[in-house]
Amino acid sequence: MNMRLLLALNHKFIKKDAYQLVKLLEELDPKHVIKGFEMMPDVKDERTLDYLDNLVHIAKEKGYLLQIHSSKYPDLELQKKFLDKMEEYALFLGYTLNVVYHPVSAEDGSLALEKTNYLLGELLIYCYQKGYHLTLSLENLEHRTTSVRLDKEDIVPVFYNNIDLHYTYDLGHEFKDFGPITDVDHLLLERLNNVHLFRNDLDVTHLPLTENDPDKDKWVKALLYLKQNGYNGSVVLEYDFYKMKGDTFDEQFTDYVNHALFLKDYIY
Repeated sequence: MNMRLLLALNHKFIKKDAYQLVKLLEELDPKHVIKGFEMMPDVKDERTLDYLDNLVHIAKEKGYLLQIHSSKYPDLELQKKFLDKMEEYALFLGYTLNVVYHPVSAEDGSLALEKTNYLLGELLIYCYQKGYHLTLSLENLEHRTTSVRLDKEDIVPVFYNNIDLHYTYDLGHEFKDFGPITDVDHLLLERLNNVHLFRNDLDVTHLPLTENDPDKDKWVKALLYLKQNGYNGSVVLEYDFYKMKGDTFDEQFTDYVNHALFLKDYIY
């Protein structure tokens, strides 16, 4: 089985309703090179939650894979309610739904690690007790001078403490953190079920990969590394929709999709 190419969607896409967006995607990608979506709704924003609800039904109808990127709120009860809704979607879709989480940021690294371990541990227990058809996946971020964000080395203890936790390898954040890319801890590799991909340019992030970009050697090396390790899960393009070329939504979305189709020879 090959890796599966997905598009990341968030509040920037809801100017066009979900049905019209998928219809446009089918016109641009009639061979379904793009296999589905990773949607990041805001649990406090009814607009994105309504959009997700529509997308779930359309994804099932059209045969697109769907997974979810949770909001960044570390409130445990809020996240439990969110998982309740995700379980409804999992049952409707007929497969285990993957839900991706950011590590919790804090004033220092030890506190960030403690809060991340607590949140994911409690949510995993909650899913187990409820018998939910969900997988929870934790992604790495990158270090910043203004706030403590846990990178792929920092989050390893969370996986040792939580045997059912999966890993989302965010290559974009790894590039931003100047990481060596191919030194993933063996436990993270064993739990790997999702990959995020984008490039950076100085202080600008979530840019699309291109044939001539200066980071091409990094992402080609990263994709080869994944293939050599037998990875066959999702690769999500986390490109910033507002940085796509075009004067209209359709033109920008077309640019987004074309950037995705460019990667098919590297992914498949």
